Amino acid sequence: MVALISYSAGFATILAAAWSKTSFGITLLRISKGWVKWFIWFIIISVNIVLGVSATIMWTRCWPVKKLWFPETEGTCWTTVTMERYQTFTSSTSLQRAA
Repeated sequence: MVALISYSAGFATILAAAWSKTSFGITLLRISKGWVKWFIWFIIISVNIVLGVSATIMWTRCWPVKKLWFPETEGTCWTTVTMERYQTFTSSTSLQRAA
């Protein structure tokens, strides 16, 4: 049960990060013009795609999903290395966009 709560909290955290970055991007859209406005739209869309995939991967990396919080359940999961690499990519992308 603790694992399920942990995965839910992680999902909510990623969602909150995406929404806060989007909110700030929308604020910048109100004061920008021309090519800067298009660039901000690019950043908003790309951040939402990257973080959205990250949040989705949290729940889809094991099949059946129940295996995430009950490891003894029959099924398959992606390797830990795959998850670590994508999460590192997500973090670096998120930080670069925030700077």
